[in-house]
Amino acid sequence: MTIRSGVLMAHVYPPLARIGTAGRLVTADGVQTPVRRAASLDAQDDIARAGGRPTTMFVRARARLLALLSVALLAYPLAGCGTAPESPPFGPSAAVTASPTSSAPPSSAPPSSMSPTPAPRTSSAGPVVHVVPAAPPKNPEVLPKPKPAPLPADPRHLPGAPPGSRGVVYLTFDDGPSTFTPEILRILTRTHSTATFFQLGVNQRLYPDLVGAVRAQGSSIGNHTYDHRDLTMMSNAGVRSELKRGPKGSKCARPPYGATTPRVRQLINGMGMTQMLWSNDTSDWSRPGSRVIYLRAAGPQIGNGSVVLMHDGGGPRAQTVAALPKIIAELQRRGYLIRKLPGC
Repeated sequence: MTIRSGVLMAHVYPPLARIGTAGRLVTADGVQTPVRRAASLDAQDDIARAGGRPTTMFVRARARLLALLSVALLAYPLAGCGTAPESPPFGPSAAVTASPTSSAPPSSAPPSSMSPTPAPRTSSAGPVVHVVPAAPPKNPEVLPKPKPAPLPADPRHLPGAPPGSRGVVYLTFDDGPSTFTPEILRILTRTHSTATFFQLGVNQRLYPDLVGAVRAQGSSIGNHTYDHRDLTMMSNAGVRSELKRGPKGSKCARPPYGATTPRVRQLINGMGMTQMLWSNDTSDWSRPGSRVIYLRAAGPQIGNGSVVLMHDGGGPRAQTVAALPKIIAELQRRGYLIRKLPGC
């Protein structure tokens, strides 16, 4: 852009110079001089020939003009925009950071795989909502002690076994007592059966009334230690402590998980008990369904002398309770008695 020196002076110092007719420069004393040079040349010569102000005044005018131009250039990006935007943050989050007043659509690019866990989404309708997952249900063995359900009158007097028996099947229940134990006792009484309950000392403290109810029904209680620890991983003193704090008065013991060694068996025998394991495991603790439990406890693999493992504690045992009447009915139909383990 080129500006005539006269025009330049007219804008900077209007009293000192103006543009006359035919492109002449008119100074303050009325002398007119043709303007032939552009602002890119030294306009000082034109001013001097026209008898104008000294050269230093023109220098000051040019400095003021440059200052005004500098201010205008600096203010131009801010015109109509409010405050200047801040610099975008550094890092992966910079791609998703936007000004609250920005109307640009958000980027559709997926977040970087190097970015940390994404922050919860926000909505203009309200504050951020954090979803808290529901707490898992508690196991029955750690629930407060319930009031035991009443058992049938005089359950100790059971009717005799039916004639023509083919043998005996031993049903055993581990990890109790619990809130499921009373219903199992009712089923055993109703079907003229008994069983062996390998109980934990910690659960007996929660349900002391059920300890007597099991024995009153005619079934027996085995020692399943105090709190279900792996005896093979413990010292001799630790094994003795687990068994000593387990059910009192038991004549047989079942190591938790069936984990045993000759050393553990000798320690059990040294405390006046016999080690009892099982021959058929229903894995009802995994809750595979009442029909699966029934097939594993009453299928053709079960015969005379079978020891069947089930559970009345350690978790929800509704499937075991639902399968038990069908298990006993099928075994009795095949001619087997359902009895507690001898020696327990």
